[in-house]
Amino acid sequence: YSAAFEAIYPNERHRRQYIDDAISKGTPSFAHRALAALMSSKQLSCVFTTNFDPLVETSATLTDQLLPPDRRALPTVAALDSADRAQRCVAESDWPLIAKLHGDYQSMAIKNTGSELEHQDERMRTVLIEACKRFGLVVVGYSGRDASIMEALESVLRHSPAYPSGLYWVTSSKSKLMPAVHRLLENASIAGVDVA
Repeated sequence: YSAAFEAIYPNERHRRQYIDDAISKGTPSFAHRALAALMSSKQLSCVFTTNFDPLVETSATLTDQLLPPDRRALPTVAALDSADRAQRCVAESDWPLIAKLHGDYQSMAIKNTGSELEHQDERMRTVLIEACKRFGLVVVGYSGRDASIMEALESVLRHSPAYPSGLYWVTSSKSKLMPAVHRLLENASIAGVDVA
């Protein structure tokens, strides 16, 4: 994806315009609405996404409107240019949090080319690791292609506790997962983490 995207749109401005155009056509799916319902019912503390779109937060706003004002979740949204928000949420246990690991489509700081994806933003990486030390992790719709994120998930295993409520990777086919995912799940199992 990243190599093709950069080859077709070598100019950052053109990549941003393509993303803006694609996002303007998006509509929250059933999965986005399910995530929002889990956040609004306080059963889900954090959502980490590599997507640039606003579909999770749009769904959370819609779901919150079904609740009385004093019961609304009102998630904090943090991207690369607002990682301090995510750090504050983790430090103060102020949930729910939607953390956009590759940035937000409205930001100048986004990661979508090979060179940009080589390193994870250090502040967002820390937030991801700290959350994985407090909670379990359920990964849905992610193949593990981004080495910087996979390295951060692997590094959680060096801490105790690591994924205290388990590590679950949901996929339609194990063959679509990158070797780094298989390695992470195997290492987590060896470390005594509940894995599925």
